Amino acid sequence: MDEWMALVEQAIRRCQEAELQAREERKTWETLKKRLPEAEERPFVVMTLVDQLRKLNSPSVQELERLETVLRQKAEEQILHYVTLLREALQADGCIVEGRFPEYWINKVIKVDIDKRRRRARIGTRFHAITLQGDISVAAVAEAAHKEVQRLFQRPFDACEFLQTLWDAYLLALTHEKKTQRIGEYASIFTVHKFVFLLKQNDAAFTDASGKKFAPYLPDEFAVDIGKLLAEGVTQTQQGYRLHLVPVRNPKEALFIVNFKTAVGENYGLLTFRSDQKEG
Repeated sequence: MDEWMALVEQAIRRCQEAELQAREERKTWETLKKRLPEAEERPFVVMTLVDQLRKLNSPSVQELERLETVLRQKAEEQILHYVTLLREALQADGCIVEGRFPEYWINKVIKVDIDKRRRRARIGTRFHAITLQGDISVAAVAEAAHKEVQRLFQRPFDACEFLQTLWDAYLLALTHEKKTQRIGEYASIFTVHKFVFLLKQNDAAFTDASGKKFAPYLPDEFAVDIGKLLAEGVTQTQQGYRLHLVPVRNPKEALFIVNFKTAVGENYGLLTFRSDQKEG
């Protein structure tokens, strides 16, 4: 009887596995049904669902092949016009989109990398990025890019206030790097960023031991703010010292800063303030 019991239990397990696969397949088909109206705009996400059904060994092979053929055509057509569609999608944000598939730059700062084969996209900078998996449609990439544009470019910004904070942070950076008050000395741009980050916090951030009340301020946000400062031409402090940025060869030791007026960017690793009178 033990042998028969083992056979029955094995049969039950096969039924359970079949039921589980049937439920998963049905759930995937139902998801596909919901996403099908989006196929024109987002063919890649529907293609990903088709792949999932194939892996589940769905018996509807012919239907899947026909659907996949249509989706592939729509996907290739979108890729052919990708840059135009991406520009249109980000037009309301006033973005400048440059490049060609599979790599684009938005406002010279946000990089879009697309892996067509893996249907994967990375949108952002070396300090922060959004990764998409399964959907590299223009609509999905534009949504992620919009979030990054908001984070980097649509924060409140006051040029005079930021310049004063930058000056104060520079003096603190000189002290930190043991160049106490020797104005005109170079300070690491990352050291200056660290002190700008601290100066921008409110008092509550320092009284919370958990550190959760610190407002984020990433180096790429700092770089964009300096770029805005250069674009507005607000670079001389009330004390008569003018901001100077120094490029370095190693990009890992630098921030890529774009003057948004001239649209020229460079890797800057050092920062200083100098008196115009002394230079003259």
